[in-house]
Amino acid sequence: MNNSCVRVVALDESAGLAAASFSVVPHTVYASAGDRVAQDILRGLGCRVKQLDVLGLPGNGELRECGPDLIIATGEESPAGKEIRSLREVAETAVLPILGNWTDVVAAVGAAVGDEGGRTDSVQAAIRAQLADAARHTEGRSLSVLSNTFGKTTFTMPPSTVLSHLIGESGFRRPEPQMRCDDDLMWRILDPDDLADHDADIIAVPTGGYYTDGVLRESAAFRRLSGVKVAVLGELWCTMNPFSFYAVARDLGEVARGGLPVGETGAVETWTRFLGDIEGAA
Repeated sequence: MNNSCVRVVALDESAGLAAASFSVVPHTVYASAGDRVAQDILRGLGCRVKQLDVLGLPGNGELRECGPDLIIATGEESPAGKEIRSLREVAETAVLPILGNWTDVVAAVGAAVGDEGGRTDSVQAAIRAQLADAARHTEGRSLSVLSNTFGKTTFTMPPSTVLSHLIGESGFRRPEPQMRCDDDLMWRILDPDDLADHDADIIAVPTGGYYTDGVLRESAAFRRLSGVKVAVLGELWCTMNPFSFYAVARDLGEVARGGLPVGETGAVETWTRFLGDIEGAA
């Protein structure tokens, strides 16, 4: 596929950013994840962002009106992943993986948009440079990830997730229970009253959007944890695209140095830096 003239429709914001990371700016992005950070970046790139219910899926008739050459979405278990046969009646459809090593996900994006390897290598190099920088400062310390969504579910990210691979490559250690849960899932649900085994030197707490860190911070078990609590942007730490991998890797370096991670207002600037680092690695 010649990605210089392909018209892409992304069925979620993360897929839209994934394509844009490869200089394939989607014509239309359906905001089915409610990710305001990604929506701001995508609008700035000139994408038409269409609102949709969370985890919603547009009908095939509406998709045909967009005239896509390629439909791209995130996650085999997402609505798009489950309806891939139907979507392929409209146009070629790629559903990006959400588990495994970050390098494999980047390669999958490249394959989906027709990259022949050059951009894939440069994107991976930009992310790898941030991880190498972080590794110079982690000093063998431990980092725990604890999150809450909708005020109801407390969870961490198991070893099968891209986030866990990024943390490992940055040089941070994880609490033993967070590395023991080998479920092939995006998250492991925790008992909010039993968090003592999840303490670490640094505790990363995703915030924003659906990530209700306030509920977690009010928990007596959470308050008893001795680690330094650091708020991180859930829309970056819990999404699966090359830009989020870069931003998380950069955050890990900042946190290791005692600095501040990327906030919502800094996401666009980080996107610009990401593109510059890709070009610098080419």
